[in-house]
Amino acid sequence: MSSTPTALQCFRASHPNEPAVVNRIVLGVSLIFFTPISLILNILLLLIVVKSTIVDGHFGRHVISLITASLVYLMANVLALIPTTVANVHLPDPWNIILSSTDNLGYLALMFTTANVALDRFLFFFTPTPTVATLDSRKISNFFTFTQNEMGKFFSRTCPEPIKLSRSRVHREISLRFGISVIFASLPWFFSIFFTAHMALQNCYTRTDPYTLTFTYACSTCIFYGPLLYWFGYVFPAINFALYAFIYARILMIRYHFHLSVFQFSIICALQFASSACFYVLPALIRNNDLAFHLPMIISTMNTMTNPCVMMIFQPRIRRSSWELITKCNFRTIVFPTSVSVAPRSVHRTFTDRNTSAK
Repeated sequence: MSSTPTALQCFRASHPNEPAVVNRIVLGVSLIFFTPISLILNILLLLIVVKSTIVDGHFGRHVISLITASLVYLMANVLALIPTTVANVHLPDPWNIILSSTDNLGYLALMFTTANVALDRFLFFFTPTPTVATLDSRKISNFFTFTQNEMGKFFSRTCPEPIKLSRSRVHREISLRFGISVIFASLPWFFSIFFTAHMALQNCYTRTDPYTLTFTYACSTCIFYGPLLYWFGYVFPAINFALYAFIYARILMIRYHFHLSVFQFSIICALQFASSACFYVLPALIRNNDLAFHLPMIISTMNTMTNPCVMMIFQPRIRRSSWELITKCNFRTIVFPTSVSVAPRSVHRTFTDRNTSAK
């Protein structure tokens, strides 16, 4: 009487060849290089958001959610994928499931938080606006960040008259009420934990495949969640793009003078969709090659650096605080609270191997 094959035996049967040494070296070096850099950048940004007032409390909660999701995702690299790739470790169940589960949790949290940020920005511009906020040459809306000197130069050059910018009643209620703001920012984690736990109850697990050197749902029972996650991978980028397209148009209608931030939106959205395309185009272009599995793992790791990199590039005070934190292990607290605008970033991974669930 034959026994039920283990997950490792299932992986071996579906991919009998060992990964090429060159591919293993390329993937291992890439993961060892990008994972610590991403961890450092995200931890730096977390310290700045928590210990300073550069980012206001409401939007800071979204930023913390993105950072936490990236750190949780990277835990799977450290605990499972890097040892499997570099040391050729074959993790048996249940350790494979336990150590790889943070990959799925972090992935879902990144995806849901990105959508939540887009929704938050949409509410800022497109819900009813009972009042009008007047901004002079030393003030600007919570949606944009400039240093005090930059603002003076900016407004004296482009708009000598005060700017009038409507503010959303719904967004005001969410951002100014602590409890509502915390609940709103926590929604991505509620859904991420719920889906991860329910997937485990349905025997749909994330594991590290030692033969393809990737995270996969293969050799699990993902009859329902396999198609659902594949659908998520297309629908959420489309929703984010639509929301930011409306915001982009709204910004142009409100004031042409916000060209710098509009340009920031264009750059980030373009990078998001270019990155997303890699996950769906590469597996189709590179058939019968392990690079179709390895490249998405490298791109996924690099994607966790997008949020801190974008904020450090476009936010001078965050950049200066990061430098002070690195060079002096300290930074002065800045008491001029503002919100930070961050367009959605790609957090999507290929689902080619995820649809090969055990029958």
